[in-house]
Order: sequence, then structure tokens, then C-alpha cells
Amino acid sequence: MSHSDNNLLKALSKPVDVRRLIDKLAFDLDDLEDAAMHQPSLRLKSGRLQVQMMLRKSQLKRELAAIIGKKSIRIRRKHGNSYTATAIKNELGYDSEVRHAQRKLDEAEALEAYAADLTESYKERSMAILNLTKLRASETNSELRAVKNQSEVEAMRKKAHHMRNRLEQEDFEV
Repeated sequence: MSHSDNNLLKALSKPVDVRRLIDKLAFDLDDLEDAAMHQPSLRLKSGRLQVQMMLRKSQLKRELAAIIGKKSIRIRRKHGNSYTATAIKNELGYDSEVRHAQRKLDEAEALEAYAADLTESYKERSMAILNLTKLRASETNSELRAVKNQSEVEAMRKKAHHMRNRLEQEDFEV
């Protein structure tokens, strides 16, 4: 395994504050810049959590398979080759160690699905921040145009008023 792989695995194994990730999903429109600034790191953390849950699920699958394999061999030795695969499977279903390992795997699958939903929520948060930023920029441009147009209209009014005054003065001079 390369040095960069080790560094990446170390980074992936860092704990993730799930409560903080959930709390940070929502943001205030007044803090749009702050939300946009922190979005990439929060998205990476949610992705890191998802990877951790995937790895945990894979580990528990291997553990369950090993337990089932060992117990199946014991059952086969105990009852002989006449014992069917269905009978072995039924006996394994009653084994407390197998049930416990299966329950842990089920929980890991649920947590993996939750982490995937959290990651998807952060993707949607990115899109919302982008859309709101574009909207705010558009509003700012509209306001700037309105102010510019207003100042141009005001300048034209002043010019017209000035011209009117000059014209009135010329009428009096004639």
C-alpha cells in the first residue's frame, strides 16, 4: 500500500460529528456567504461518514459469513452429510451468535443508507446555495441597473431643466 493510500485511509477514518453535520444542513439566508464557504468541507465530511458506514457494513458482512461458515461446518460434522442445506440454514437461524451478527449487519446497512441520504442532502444544499447566490447576484445587478437608470434619468432631467432655463433666458434676451 502506498504512502498516499495510507494518508487517505487515515483521513477517512477520522471521526465525524454527525450531530454537527445535521445541524449545519440548514442555513440562514443572511449567512449565505458563510454557508457557501463551509459547504465543501461539510460535504466532504458527509462523504467520509458514508465511506465509513460502507466499510463497517463490509466488515460486518465478512464477520457474519465467517460465523456462518464455522457454524455450518460444525453442524455438518455433527449431523453428517445427510443434513440438508435448508436444515443447516434453519439451525443457524436459531443460533444467538448468528442472530447477533445479523442484527449488527442490519444496523450497519441502515446507517449506511442514512449516511447516503445525508450526503445527498448536502448535494442538494450545494445546489440551493448556488441557486440562491445566482439569484442574489441577479437581484444586485437589477438594483445596480435601476440605480444607474435612475441616475441617468436624473441627469437627463437636470440637462433638460438647464436647457429649458437657457432657452427661457434667451427668449428674454431677444
